[in-house]
Amino acid sequence: MFTPRWLLLLLALMAFSIPGCDKPQKPLTDEAANEQLAREWFQVKGQKDLVKDERGVGPKQSTLRLLGRLRLATERNQVTVEMQYRVQLAPGAEIVDFAAGQGANQDEARRDAFENFAKAVLNPIWSAYLAAPNAAGIDAMIKVGNPPRDAFVGPMVVVGSGKDTVEMEAFRRNIPALLGDLQLTPGRPHWCKFVYGQREGEAPLAEAQFDNEKHAELSKRLARLDWPRRKDGYLAKIFVLVR
Repeated sequence: MFTPRWLLLLLALMAFSIPGCDKPQKPLTDEAANEQLAREWFQVKGQKDLVKDERGVGPKQSTLRLLGRLRLATERNQVTVEMQYRVQLAPGAEIVDFAAGQGANQDEARRDAFENFAKAVLNPIWSAYLAAPNAAGIDAMIKVGNPPRDAFVGPMVVVGSGKDTVEMEAFRRNIPALLGDLQLTPGRPHWCKFVYGQREGEAPLAEAQFDNEKHAELSKRLARLDWPRRKDGYLAKIFVLVR
């Protein structure tokens, strides 16, 4: 089972804050918990008429579907879970992402992971596809590509040292420059994920993905930014959806 390097760093940073030894948890096979979280999120966003099919849960009048799967659960005084999420924007356009969460039990840890995922990824999707024009809470919108297209930038999600600092959030301003000359296919959505992490004694991690695939040039640009140094380590993640 493949786990991205950035997610391994995230899990390590989370585990570092909880003393004890890891104990494997028996994964839950029931998808009801994941489905319920998805339904709650859509309903909070004003989507009441929901359906479920093999692609997940989503609004009846939309191609948008959300599916979550538990990949791993361990216990170290608290339960830590690793989740995989798939979001279908349209046929042939499916976002694949991962998130981790912690809690007193698996249900709490799942909810924590889902909230982390929603903050970083689902909210920009809502801004692009479900929100009314000029609705409150729409994520920052920029123009990328030629001809220009709307891109919705999610918040910077930071785990570890420097969490939620103004200094870290300021790096969102580099997104237009990072994406400036990206080749976009007319008529289809695109998405980018930028992950930067550092931990004492390890080489920094700078990984950019474009449509779920690692993108070498974007990763190089990300690594060249003047990221803050933190002794205890951190991981920062930004998601961008191009409509």
